[in-house]
This record gives sequence, C-alpha cells and structure tokens, in this order.
Amino acid sequence: MAKRKKHAKRGRPRIKGCNREPNGRISRAKTPHESINKLAIEMRAKRFGLTIEEAKNPLSGLYWAALFARRNQSRPI
Repeated sequence: MAKRKKHAKRGRPRIKGCNREPNGRISRAKTPHESINKLAIEMRAKRFGLTIEEAKNPLSGLYWAALFARRNQSRPI
C-alpha cells in the first residue's frame, strides 16, 4: 500500500485551469479554435450539399457514398 502511494506522488504536478491539446499537452494558442471535427462536418455538408445531420455520418465523406445518396434521393419510392 505504501509503495503504491509513493509512486502516485512522483512527477511534476499537473497545471490546472489551462486549455490542452488532444494529446494532453498545454495549448499555446491564444484563442481556442473550433474542433477539427466540426470544421470537417461543415465542409462535407457544403461540398456535397448535405444537411449537418447527414454530414455527421462518416460514410458521407466518401465520394461514392455521396453519389449513392443523391441517386436514392432522386428515385421515387
């Protein structure tokens, strides 16, 4: 028990109250940017003419998947 407690206290204390990168490093950016996923979803929606909900599907980023979705939209049920 004492050995585990001894190992838990090692290392530099973590600085609290700062923005971090996804890998855990302290961010040096002056203002936090939008997440990359949000940007990718917006560009996918703009490029393929999809709604935001449709663009959240990772398959909609593939060109052949976008063509398949367009074909199914134009086809009557």
